[in-house]
Amino acid sequence: MTLELGQRLLRGGLLNPAEIERALHEAVERGLGLFQVVNERWPEHARRVERELARVASASAEKVRASPELAAQLPAGMCERLLAVPLVSDALARVIEVACVDALDAHVQAEFAFHLRAEVRTLHAPLAEIADAIDGLHAGGSFLGGVSRMLEAPPIAGGRVTVAPDAITSSAPRAGAPGSEPPIPLVRRSLLPKTPDRPAAPPAPPVEVPAPRAPDVTTFIEGMERAGSIDELLDIVLRGLAAVAERVLLFAVKSGQFEGKLAHGPGLSATTLRRVAIAQDTPSILRTAQQSGQYLGRLPATEAHAVLSELLSAGDNEIYAVRVSISGRAAIVAVISGFESAFTASRLADELVRAASRSLERVVRDKKSRKG
Repeated sequence: MTLELGQRLLRGGLLNPAEIERALHEAVERGLGLFQVVNERWPEHARRVERELARVASASAEKVRASPELAAQLPAGMCERLLAVPLVSDALARVIEVACVDALDAHVQAEFAFHLRAEVRTLHAPLAEIADAIDGLHAGGSFLGGVSRMLEAPPIAGGRVTVAPDAITSSAPRAGAPGSEPPIPLVRRSLLPKTPDRPAAPPAPPVEVPAPRAPDVTTFIEGMERAGSIDELLDIVLRGLAAVAERVLLFAVKSGQFEGKLAHGPGLSATTLRRVAIAQDTPSILRTAQQSGQYLGRLPATEAHAVLSELLSAGDNEIYAVRVSISGRAAIVAVISGFESAFTASRLADELVRAASRSLERVVRDKKSRKG
């Protein structure tokens, strides 16, 4: 699900913070995109939200022609969950195009890239065209292979992850273990807003849920502005994120891999995390955050995420990953877990990371000027 969409719903006055929080929670629990939850819960807003998604999309699909061959490689229910379909393309094409309603959702790109084992480009398409394409795939039997793999095949091993001996001592269940991923319903729900045959009963008055009190991160941002070295800056970033979430991991973006650098939380230490490295060519939430800026949701149940699941004690809870950039390129990927409100935690983490990016550029620039 996409934080950009949640922020646009809030700024546009379509939903209040409590409603957005509930929608994000439901999206994570059910493994859906945020648009799909809004479409089901507040169908009166669906058309307006779709128009906004079309307006801000960087590219749109001219025609939605779903590829039965590519769809057959996907897990059952994935296209319905994400409101997205892989498109017919040239056999020699290096990039697979995927049509989706919410092209802002980095999770769509990450899931399709992982399952199709290829680079993916997302394009916006209207909900009606996506629904028609999914109907066509069902009618043609394209999803039967996915259902068969889901019911019979063993889990597919993930990518390359390096963990030093004794780096993890947690007894938390490993990602991908039996029972770690909720079943995907094989019976398709209607994707389009329903028009009732008779007037619906008036809805019950909404119950306002008070938003959790947000911590003040101003002191940490001010500290970053005064930081004189990269190590001092990252220590402040770590402490600032620790005020937002129970567990924090900082990974340095190095050539070819993400290297553990600093950690905060029960049973965590920098020494432990520095023994962990994850290859950049392995599909992971770290790569998604590096390329797209952020990731919010549950950890995928793959081998590549097993070590992160243990470090973060994530279980079925959501995590948030976001990048610290310098000159537009990711330098650090921060991952947090153990927060009460996904909306509040991600907003505050974004504030801290933006300040960290500005300060990192300043520190590097000052260091170069002193050498010159």
